[in-house]
Amino acid sequence: MSEEAKTVFVRKASGLTRVISKWDALAYSFVAPTIAYAAHYIIWCQTFNPGADVYIASLWILSLMPIAGLYVMFSISMPRSGGEYIYVSRVISPAWGLFACWTLTIVGLNWSGCLTTWLINWGFGDTLLAQGLLSGNTALRDLGLYLNQPSTIEAWIIGTLALIVCYFIMARGTRTVIKFTWIIFIWNFIGLAVYGIAALMAGGPMSATVQNNILLYTGHSYTDIINGAVSAATALGQTFPNGATYLLPTLMAGATYLNLSTLGSTFTANIAGEIKEVKAAQTLAQLGSLALFVVYWEIFTFFQYAGFGSVWYQAIAMMDQANAAGIPCPGSVTGDWLAYYFGFDIAYKLPLATYNVIFTTANPILTGISTIHFAVIDFGGMLTLAFGPVRNLFAWSFDGILPKWVNQVNRRGSPVNSVILGGAIAWIIFTINTWTTWLAYIIHTIAIWMIGWCVFGIAGIVFPWRRRDIFEKSPGVVQKRIGGIPAISILGVVTLGVAAWGAYSALAPPVAALIGGGGGMEQIVGTVAFFVIIPFILYYAAYFINKRKGVPMDLRFKEIPPD
Repeated sequence: MSEEAKTVFVRKASGLTRVISKWDALAYSFVAPTIAYAAHYIIWCQTFNPGADVYIASLWILSLMPIAGLYVMFSISMPRSGGEYIYVSRVISPAWGLFACWTLTIVGLNWSGCLTTWLINWGFGDTLLAQGLLSGNTALRDLGLYLNQPSTIEAWIIGTLALIVCYFIMARGTRTVIKFTWIIFIWNFIGLAVYGIAALMAGGPMSATVQNNILLYTGHSYTDIINGAVSAATALGQTFPNGATYLLPTLMAGATYLNLSTLGSTFTANIAGEIKEVKAAQTLAQLGSLALFVVYWEIFTFFQYAGFGSVWYQAIAMMDQANAAGIPCPGSVTGDWLAYYFGFDIAYKLPLATYNVIFTTANPILTGISTIHFAVIDFGGMLTLAFGPVRNLFAWSFDGILPKWVNQVNRRGSPVNSVILGGAIAWIIFTINTWTTWLAYIIHTIAIWMIGWCVFGIAGIVFPWRRRDIFEKSPGVVQKRIGGIPAISILGVVTLGVAAWGAYSALAPPVAALIGGGGGMEQIVGTVAFFVIIPFILYYAAYFINKRKGVPMDLRFKEIPPD
């Protein structure tokens, strides 16, 4: 028997130290999902779910409370880094544990890479474009438009440098990451306040300020743009505007694009091995962050509609829908509806909510903060959305699924090799996203995330019976029963239901298009192959490699990893 096999139960401490307070955990849970997504999703949730009411849809975020509650319960019972990987691997099986965690880990690292593209295109690009338009500086405007292009060597260089800075901060240790997290947390609300001031001062969509600025910067009047949306709706066989909102699209919008702006808030469970006062910290972070998201979304939506009216964003969504359907815009060189009606007949010029601020004010400070706000929060997402997944890589290595070198911790308490591996994955994804359309084949990541949560919910349901040994040793709050049924099992049932609805909401449109004769099979197959098949291959490869060494890997999953 090998030396490794002889010492399988003599496991050294992880090397991670508990330095994160409950308030740090709250800040992290709020920053990680990157609330700047709201600038996109107020458009996209209506693009793919026409008739959705954004105010009501944002309340669907509260449906994630039971899922957050399940994370709280599990993290109190098994307070180790790795999150759902630890819980599912100990309750159901290690292979399913890796699958459930793989979905969230790769999506998190994927977004760390994708946000780098957004940082450049809609962060730096829109900031320079807005300032160029306001000042009449055509060179600045053209540079902003150039950075809006997804595939340029300059964008790739800037993005690579941004990722290096991001992962260097992470390699410096948890305390450094938390310091930057607080900066981004505070900036979230500064940007929101500044945008609100500009929107409210403008006087509404019919004010002379808004009407004149729209004509000045787009070359089209407000009425022209609304009429363009009417033309797009006619081409789609729809009516616009009809003033109606519908329940099913609202629920589907809430379950996908609104919830997508909160995914990552549960990553405090994945860094639980570095959090002090786990019970108080996880409760405040998991549940408190979701309450903050609802408040933020409601205020954000109010500011958008106060400045431009709900019809304005519905119009943008309608033209975006026509673009997605491949219907060319009359009179446009590229056929892109939004590019044509917003004055730049080039593809990829999506008029984000933050960009729209130039129609409300000519003040360079207000517009500058509002547009760079998106870039700053994107950088925060690049950092924090990868922080939890990097700890998952550490946890997988600690259990022998990845090589030992991945879980090495330096004198700062940072798993620096996990950071390097996570950074390499994010950089590869960013590079692929810059130069190819390959990521379109794994596009259904919302659905896969929700499917991972379905497995997590099942683990919650069966935990009190399948792992009675751990359940009965857990703190009293975890053992609490309601009507004789373990509360954690009830949370598991609700988690399974909410996640199943989220998966359906995300998959229903592409599946319907596929059944109707549209494309999309390659995207579904690519997503399944990448997110479903690979984690099982990875686990069983590690299992047989360890078995050949004489290491009974299954026994590692009978216990909770050492602290």
